[in-house]
Amino acid sequence: MVAAMLAKHKTIALVATLLALLLLPIPARATTTPSNVPNQMRDYAGSVAAEDLLIRVDEALNAITYTYYSTVNVWDALRGIYKVVCAGYMNHVLDEALPSHYDAIRDYFGKGRLGIWDYYSYFRAISYGSSKGGWKRITRVTDLRPGDVIVWKYSEDSSSPAWGHGVVAVGLPERDYRWSGVYKLRISDSTRSPHSNDNRGTAGSGVGAGEMLFKVDSDGKPVKYAWTLKGYFKSDINGMALVRPIN
Repeated sequence: MVAAMLAKHKTIALVATLLALLLLPIPARATTTPSNVPNQMRDYAGSVAAEDLLIRVDEALNAITYTYYSTVNVWDALRGIYKVVCAGYMNHVLDEALPSHYDAIRDYFGKGRLGIWDYYSYFRAISYGSSKGGWKRITRVTDLRPGDVIVWKYSEDSSSPAWGHGVVAVGLPERDYRWSGVYKLRISDSTRSPHSNDNRGTAGSGVGAGEMLFKVDSDGKPVKYAWTLKGYFKSDINGMALVRPIN
C-alpha cells in the first residue's frame, strides 16, 4: 500500500514537472541573416532627421551577424550582435542617429532608458499635425515615409504578452487591394515573431525588417494591423501613434 502511494506521488510530481516545462516561454530563436534598406528610400524620407534615422537603421540591419529578441539589452554595433526587445532597438538607433530627439523624451520622463510605454504616451500626447521635442504627429497611414516611427499599446484583452510595440518605417505605404482601406508597409523592429518577406525567416527573432498590413478608417487613421501579409487583422490595441522626427 505504501509503495503504491509513493509511486502515485512520484507520478503526480512527474506530471507537474512536465506541465511546468510546457508552460515555460519558448526561447526566442536567433537570426544571423542581415537585411537592407534600398538607398532610394532615403530620397522619400519626410525630413533630414528621418533620413538620418533611416540610414542608421539600414546600417544596423546590414551589420547583423547574430540577433534575437531578449530583455538582456546587448547592443554590439561593431560586431552586429543585438539582443534587445522593440524598445531597446529604438533606444539604441535613436541614441546613435538622433540623440537630441531621444534625449527630449528621456528628459521628459527623467529616465536613462525608455520603455515602449514611454514612447507611446509621449507621442500620443502630441496633437495631430503638431510637434514636440523634435517629433511631429502624423495623421494618416498614407502620410508615412521612410524613417517615421509607429508605436501602439495592446489592449487588456490582447493575446500578446507585450505591453505594446514600436517599429520604424523603411518603405512607403502601398495599397493592398485585397481588402478595403488596407496598406502594406515595410518596417524594421525587434520582435519575437517575424513578419512577411523578413530576413528573420519564418521562425527567427530579434532585429530585422519585414512587411506588415495596416487597415485605416474613413479618416485614414490606423485602426487594425496584421503582423504578416496573410491579413489576420487584429484590433487589440488601445491606440496607435505615427510620428516623424523633424529638424
